[in-house]
Amino acid sequence: MAKMYLPVIAPKDYEAFRKILRDEIPSNYAEWRRDVDKWQAVRRAQQDTIIEVEISPNSFANYLRQNDYAPGLKRLVGFAADQGEVIAGSGRGLGPGQEAVTNDRPWRLTDLTFVLARDGRDRATINGVEVIRENGRYWIITPSGPIWSNIDERGVDPALQYLFGKKQQQEQSS
Repeated sequence: MAKMYLPVIAPKDYEAFRKILRDEIPSNYAEWRRDVDKWQAVRRAQQDTIIEVEISPNSFANYLRQNDYAPGLKRLVGFAADQGEVIAGSGRGLGPGQEAVTNDRPWRLTDLTFVLARDGRDRATINGVEVIRENGRYWIITPSGPIWSNIDERGVDPALQYLFGKKQQQEQSS
């Protein structure tokens, strides 16, 4: 069970997003909705919390420009997550009871925000450690290569705790 942010695009804005994202999203809004509906059905079956965040093409384009980011579907979902965290806290950042994933405390699966990838997998990243979820199974990959593969949800937190501890050790020794 994870928290997932879903960028909501109004039908009237779809062409503007197509100009920004080019070939990364379907050629028409009906296909986009079908893809989103399928994704939501899978997430709900896995009992994920889906937070819908309305996105305007102008705010997304400004976000890309201000951060010097290349356009992409992953950036769109990341922007939705950023906006969703602000909305959840009524403009004050994270909502009540929520904590940001940082280097100051152990990493946990429930704190990660997964991004829908075009390959049908969900991805979350923290400090170069990538967590991939597909069909309720997880892969944890570090910059030096895969560490854990095809583990269930119960194995993710211990793996992340281990990596967090290793990162702290590296930082203390340097």
